[in-house]
Amino acid sequence: MKRRDTVIVALALLITATSAWASLDCANYISGEGPGGPMAGHLIGEQLVTEEFTFGVDAGIKAGLSGTVQYSVGYYKMTSGKVLRVDCRTYTAV
Repeated sequence: MKRRDTVIVALALLITATSAWASLDCANYISGEGPGGPMAGHLIGEQLVTEEFTFGVDAGIKAGLSGTVQYSVGYYKMTSGKVLRVDCRTYTAV
């Protein structure tokens, strides 16, 4: 196997492993410090988001890679009554 092919296969495996990790389910409950003080909420819905990407390199050797990444977005009913949309990879509001 040529070095270029080895690099492409390694990148594909890394992206596949990352995609599998990123598509894990959201936690049933969240809590943390918000602008108005402590907040807590429970999961009321979840959505699987799919994003396409393309990555290309041209450093004397032309190589390219494209694929998809999937991750979960959770909808949480907070104690304040608001519904918060959260990226479950990082647990940040989106």
